[in-house]
Amino acid sequence: MKITSDVDDLAAGATLLGSGGGGDTAIVASMLRHALPQHGPVPPDQSRRPG
Repeated sequence: MKITSDVDDLAAGATLLGSGGGGDTAIVASMLRHALPQHGPVPPDQSRRPG
């Protein structure tokens, strides 16, 4: 399932790039896997898109 691999990749990136006591990314990844089927995907942030 693509969502699962995307969540795992996002959690791995957050672990590598994160700074300062953010906690265990596995817990948040599990919560995200549970929420995505119920609420759908999160749209990309459009605020930094060149206009």
